[in-house]
Amino acid sequence: MGDTFRLVAAATALLTAACCGTGPETLRRHTYPPSFNYVPHEDLHSAMWQLAHDTYELDRILRESASGGGYPREEILGLLAGMDEAARSLGPGGWPANHPQIGANVDLLRQDIERARQAAERNPPNYFYAGAVSGACLYCHASRP
Repeated sequence: MGDTFRLVAAATALLTAACCGTGPETLRRHTYPPSFNYVPHEDLHSAMWQLAHDTYELDRILRESASGGGYPREEILGLLAGMDEAARSLGPGGWPANHPQIGANVDLLRQDIERARQAAERNPPNYFYAGAVSGACLYCHASRP
């Protein structure tokens, strides 16, 4: 009787801790995409986090520039180059990846980044594709509240 009681008490304590403690937060971290609002400095070295950082910055610049009139072409081109480099380091298309779509679509992502770069280099520049590239990620990885 004593062992059964201890086993039930331990199971109840663990269940209570999981439900009321950090369990829901841990589950949420693994089931919802992370926000691009803040990327810890140490995470900027991984390809996905570099891609996330550049995507967030590209979206921020495009939004601020649209309301203020001028687009900083060189900065936009630099971010697109960084995104292409990060996407290239993720490996060729078809490779298994942690992200459900990256492995299957990294080649398409690189094509879209290249299209955005070419459009931004035109005279006059066109930033439509740059917005589409950042928007592809930001619908799930929200950059604003």
